[in-house]
Amino acid sequence: MVRLTEIDNRLAKAYRAFIKLHRRVWCNKHLKKSTKISVSRAIVLSTLLYGSESWVIYRHHLRLLERFHQCCLHSILNIHWTGYMTSVSVLDQEGVSSIEAMLMRMQLRWAGHISRMEDHHLPKIVLYGELATGCHMRRDLKRTYKDSLKLYLRLGRIDY
Repeated sequence: MVRLTEIDNRLAKAYRAFIKLHRRVWCNKHLKKSTKISVSRAIVLSTLLYGSESWVIYRHHLRLLERFHQCCLHSILNIHWTGYMTSVSVLDQEGVSSIEAMLMRMQLRWAGHISRMEDHHLPKIVLYGELATGCHMRRDLKRTYKDSLKLYLRLGRIDY
């Protein structure tokens, strides 16, 4: 399970990257919106989602990440709170996918990469391994990484 502190750390780093580009990129009236979105994708989103291939994401994590993503998009596109636009319409307007879709795509790509590895590689051993000795604590994870992958495969209508 990814702890909230990891999410907070990623959000803080992405926010710092976003702020550093504020005057030079986001407020620059000579840059196209598509260029600004591309810069955001390349710098801010890659900073935010670094290492997310192995995260176990819960709803409250997604809400935090989506809220940050929407705030960034509103700032880049100069959409004020008085100009009511739904989150979906902002994403559709600029052709940007949601954080949940990005996470799903990244995690499924990583799982495919692991499944194609040879059997003696450590990531494959960990993913397909079982607990040989010991026991789970009562307050163990509610959801495991495998559960997340199975959910994503089911949502994508992919047989496993």
